[in-house]
Parts: sequence; C-alpha cells; structure tokens
Amino acid sequence: MKIYIFGGPGSGKTTLAKKFSEELNIPLFELDKLLWKAVDNKSKKIKEEKRLEIIKKFINKDDWITEGVYRQSWLDLVLKKANIVAILIVPKHIRNWRTTWRTIKRMLKIEKSFHESNLKLIFEFIKFNDEFEKERYQEFETRLNRLNIKPVFIKNYQDLKNIINKQGQE
Repeated sequence: MKIYIFGGPGSGKTTLAKKFSEELNIPLFELDKLLWKAVDNKSKKIKEEKRLEIIKKFINKDDWITEGVYRQSWLDLVLKKANIVAILIVPKHIRNWRTTWRTIKRMLKIEKSFHESNLKLIFEFIKFNDEFEKERYQEFETRLNRLNIKPVFIKNYQDLKNIINKQGQE
C-alpha cells in the first residue's frame, strides 16, 4: 500500500503518517527529512538532482507512506504511485495552535528539530496557514484533477483507517 497525506502545517500529517507506518508496518518517508539535511545544527536544502534521486528510490518500493505540502514537479511522481491520496482537513485555528505550540517546544528544547525555531517562525506559520487556506488546497485539487487522481478527504485518524480497511477488503 502506498499512501500520501496532504494538509496544512499543524494538521497532523506527520503524526498520522507515523502512526499508520507503525500499524501497517510500512516505511515512512517524511519528505521534510528526505529533502532537508542537518548541517551544523541548521537545516540545509538537498540539491534538486539528489532530491529527485531520493524520491524515485522510495516511490518504487512496494509499500510506503509519506506526507507533505510540496509544490515541485517531482510530487507528480509520488502522487501517481500512491494508492491513497488523503487530504487532511483541520480548521486553521487548530493548525495555528499546533504549529505555535510545536515551535515553542522546539525553542525550549523539549522537542528536537534541525530547523531553527524562534518567535518569527510562529508568525511565519500563521501567515503560511492563511495562504494555505486561501490557495494551496485549491492548487492541490487542481493538480490532482490534472493527474486524474481522486483524493479522499479526512478529518482524523479514524477516517483514514476506515478508508484503508475498505481498500483492504476490495
């Protein structure tokens, strides 16, 4: 089974992906971790050619789960290989709270991250979530239409679990 989860920052994409990776015993490929590397305790982008190589390697595995909000052309390769493309719908105020709390935990070193966390980042997430709400969902749906992919809309873990179980019965 190959699953791609899309949703705004703080929607729970990574948490959901980790949970299903463990439950289904399939590899998790966090796109952020595949496309960024830690250098001297800071995040640095992996070069585009290397990114494409990494993407092609993981999408050709038998099973995987991944998540992200990327716009690059290589995302089409991921989407075409996925059996399930799930769009995680979580209200903006909840996403803003989660990204704020996550950033604070990272600033206090309660949670690890190779991305720099500071107060400015909290405001950047809020701004990004606004833009996401206004543009990214529609942009993603347009992309899926172009690829002739019908997504499933989910609100939580149970919604995705029901879809996975239903697919397993077919």
